[in-house]
Amino acid sequence: MPKRPWLWILVITAVVVLLAPLASRLPDGLQRVASDLGFEGRATTAPAQERAPMPGYSIPLLSSHAGLSKVLAGLAGALAVFLALKGVEALLRARDHGSRQGFRRP
Repeated sequence: MPKRPWLWILVITAVVVLLAPLASRLPDGLQRVASDLGFEGRATTAPAQERAPMPGYSIPLLSSHAGLSKVLAGLAGALAVFLALKGVEALLRARDHGSRQGFRRP
């Protein structure tokens, strides 16, 4: 296994996010089913989505540049998840290191 697999994960994630603007404009599976069955118009916006910092995977300040907005929002989201996982990893390593030192958790 490579010494730093997280580096490859970041590179692959960045490539996928950079290709996001090239994704299909057609509706996804759930949107298509809602359209086919005629209840698409009854959907409402969730309150959390209204307060989201990047609603709809876009940055409000860059609304005139949809592709760039989507890429930057995707990169920011991927970076946030990566940092959260690195934080969990650090906590688990510290806990594992503490248990090796003879410390016992209650």
